[in-house]
Amino acid sequence: MSGNRTPLDSEAREKIRTDLGRTLVVEAGAGTGKTRSLIERIVSLITRGEASLDSIAAITFTRYAASELRDRVRSRLEEHSRSPDVPDADRERLDRALEEIDYAAIQTIDSFALSLLRERPLEAGLPPIITPLDEIEAELAFRDEWTGWLDRELEDEGPLATAVAGAIRLGLSNPVQRVYDVAWNFHQNRDLIIASDFAAEGDVPRVAARRIVDAIPDLGALLSHAPGGDDRLEPHVRDVLAFAEDLRAAGPDSGEATTLLAERPRLKTRFGQRNAWGLDDDGASVAQRIKDLLTDLEDRADGETAALRARVLGRMLQQVSRFVLDYADQRKRDGAAEFHDMLIWARDMLRDDPFAASHFRRRYTHVLIDEFQDTDPLQTDLATLLAGGVDGGNDLRPGALFLVGDPKQSIYRFRRADVAAMAGVLGQIPGERVHLTHNFRAHTRLVEWCNGVFSSWMDVSGPHQAEYVDLQTDAAPPPADPPLGAHFIGGPLDAPNLDAVRRIEARDIARVASEVCAGAWPVRQSDDPRETRPSRPGDLCILFPSRTSLRYLEDALEESEAPFSLEGQSLVFLTQEIRDLVNCLAAIDDPSGQVSLVAALRSPAFGCSDVDLWRWREAGGRFDYLADRHADGPVSRALSALREYHEQRMTMSAPRLVEDFVRRRRLRELACSGPGRREGWRRIELVIEQARALAGAGRPSLREFLDWARERAARGTRMPEGGATSDADTVRLMTVHQAKGLEFPVVFVAGDAPQELPVGYL
Repeated sequence: MSGNRTPLDSEAREKIRTDLGRTLVVEAGAGTGKTRSLIERIVSLITRGEASLDSIAAITFTRYAASELRDRVRSRLEEHSRSPDVPDADRERLDRALEEIDYAAIQTIDSFALSLLRERPLEAGLPPIITPLDEIEAELAFRDEWTGWLDRELEDEGPLATAVAGAIRLGLSNPVQRVYDVAWNFHQNRDLIIASDFAAEGDVPRVAARRIVDAIPDLGALLSHAPGGDDRLEPHVRDVLAFAEDLRAAGPDSGEATTLLAERPRLKTRFGQRNAWGLDDDGASVAQRIKDLLTDLEDRADGETAALRARVLGRMLQQVSRFVLDYADQRKRDGAAEFHDMLIWARDMLRDDPFAASHFRRRYTHVLIDEFQDTDPLQTDLATLLAGGVDGGNDLRPGALFLVGDPKQSIYRFRRADVAAMAGVLGQIPGERVHLTHNFRAHTRLVEWCNGVFSSWMDVSGPHQAEYVDLQTDAAPPPADPPLGAHFIGGPLDAPNLDAVRRIEARDIARVASEVCAGAWPVRQSDDPRETRPSRPGDLCILFPSRTSLRYLEDALEESEAPFSLEGQSLVFLTQEIRDLVNCLAAIDDPSGQVSLVAALRSPAFGCSDVDLWRWREAGGRFDYLADRHADGPVSRALSALREYHEQRMTMSAPRLVEDFVRRRRLRELACSGPGRREGWRRIELVIEQARALAGAGRPSLREFLDWARERAARGTRMPEGGATSDADTVRLMTVHQAKGLEFPVVFVAGDAPQELPVGYL
């Protein structure tokens, strides 16, 4: 946008290029060239002879970003090397760096950690061969290990079995499944539980049940004052007395009494008319005395039950943490590394082995981290340990660490990163803060609008709020009609409910999207920002904070015939087309499953209507494709097809069977005939890829794939549906999170946005 003009924050950019002996923490707003600043520092380090490329570690957080960063470093080195103003000595360094570029440590954080471990496995306590596990392999291995451990624990009636039995007595529903969910979260964050002791000290005094039993005479005496009639306090007291008698019969100190206490009816109440119950011999309100007594009994029972549950949960958590840590030790002995393992093991090696730390500090003299807001404390430990003193000092070497990111983007909580974590980390790094503020993506009208809105919205008085620093630009927008800038669409709403509001919003957005697709809006030329061109569908991105209103938007865009594609992650296994596919596969796998069989018959794969199913039953047909059949019709043909696949399932791998079923039943074509055509197609392809990945991980059977799919659905697992790099000329739909780092000529903000936030027209 600025052409060859000097950026408005040129002093900060010059510091990044030239102040190489100082640790810098660069806070850079949207569109200010965060990655470019890191690249410029790398080039300066090389040209000035401060570092060779093989002594630089440049870390980013996705494989795509790492690949792009390597290409951009290569391009900048080539560009600088070809410059006639570069001295011969500098050009020699640049050419040497270009020769080393394919081997440079320009990597994701996990890949970099793995490279450290493979270079010094013995110092890390690992075998010589380390095998990284991908996400599917890691989850399958964890599930197998968990299932075996759980079976052994429950069969042997060990501490976990005792704790689970106690949880059931205390009214905790489905404790085994809850324990699995806890185990999975512990597994993903095991570095945070290493020093944790979940078991509570001491016993819980069992007094609540006896106190309730002891209150029987008092309640009986007070009940004698009951006024009769329709006062609701009297039957409530009688219910409490009946419960107290159950406790007395069970024995107030027994385990049965503990269960009764956990499942008790509500003791305290608001019922009872003070005047109707009158006064006792001491002149006090009888109704109020009853209420106070019941409240005391309720509070005692609540406190005791909560304490007992805390104890039993603590014992369960203690056993689960032991399993997680033991399993981690086993992976370390085997050299089977998950994402988190690589970071923990590399961090521990640098922290605990001074010889390994000294070696790698000499090997990597400069550590540069892009998108630092996505860094969690564990990753920060790894970086700061690497940038510490060569001879064992813990202080950072001057200039050894360079961080660049945008604290405002820490809201995405990528891999445990958040604003609070980033603030804590930055407080420990003795580096100078540098701000990049010149925005290269937008023109003055839009930048001024953003500054006006966000400087008032972002209140820095809170403990976990990133500061908003005004952006700058000197790029004036070209003449256009409508003028380029921020625009509002729609108006005041008089709708009866939120659904109606979302429908109106979706309709208005679809109407304007149709105008953009038809070329009615001017868009700046990429090669000459002073000129405009007619808009195209691919110029438009519609953002929404959550998927709550997505179905309204999809329906409205379908009706307007605007081509669109959905990006990001969604509950793929809960979408209708994938549920239909899984039901068909479940019917193929298990002919006795009547629910999945009928669902398969009614699915688009076979298209049997309710009338077809009714006629089949009326004619004496059974929903059993293994039974002999003589009738013809859609149900008979569908059952024959299911039987054929059932017979093939033992000789055909799951991915091949799924692919063949999708092709022969024309599910791709059917997905393209309804709303969200591209999304339906991509979801089916994603499921086929999942089947292939499972087969590659040693799970080739249809039953194993179905177990995997059902677990994804039950846990609400989100999976990526599309890619923002698609070259299709379609309107893009994505969450605000998914849009991170992307840019589009035209952006709409939809769905539960504050009323004052307009549709942004760049």
